[in-house]
Parts: sequence; C-alpha cells; structure tokens
Amino acid sequence: MATVYCSTKRATISSGKRGAAVANLTDLKCTPLDPVDAELATRAGLSTPLEVWQTFIQGGNDIVAGDILTVASSDYPIRAVWDYSAWDGLDTEDAVWDWLILEEVKSS
Repeated sequence: MATVYCSTKRATISSGKRGAAVANLTDLKCTPLDPVDAELATRAGLSTPLEVWQTFIQGGNDIVAGDILTVASSDYPIRAVWDYSAWDGLDTEDAVWDWLILEEVKSS
C-alpha cells in the first residue's frame, strides 16, 4: 500500500536560530495522502483552516513533528507523528508504521 515516493526535510539550527529546511530522509515510500476527518484533526490538536492530510510510512524512521514531507515536489509540514501497529498484537519491524498528520498550505 506504500506506493508513493517521498522524502523529508528538517530545519537546521545554528547559534540557536532556526534555519532553512534541508534534505533529511530520502527514498521513502508512503501511502497515498488521504484527507483527515474533523475528529482526527481535533485529536491532533489542529484547529486550522488549512487542508489536513494523513499518510503512513513504514516505521523506524527519524521523523518528527516540524519536519516537512515532500511528495511529488509538494511540501507538507508534518504536524504530528504517531506509532501505528498495522497488525494487532504483532510486534515485528514490518508491522510498525509511522502515522503522519500533514498540512497543506493553500495559496490564494
């Protein structure tokens, strides 16, 4: 189901100041982006007029809220990351996924 290629960017920190986001992880595969329903957006603490999306990436990656997910040359700020076990009660590397909540900044 993870059929979409993606990568992440992370902001650099220098002298205590946040810099530009640079490539962090490449050659990842995620599930196609799906819209997030209002209940899930509330659970993630998001009250935003922006479009909110979700995707899953096989777990074990260094992905944190504040990173940026790049899919098809579009950047999506990552607002939340949760561990998600794909198989109830199965604790193997292949069964653990990262559940990402993303924002899409719409230009007017």
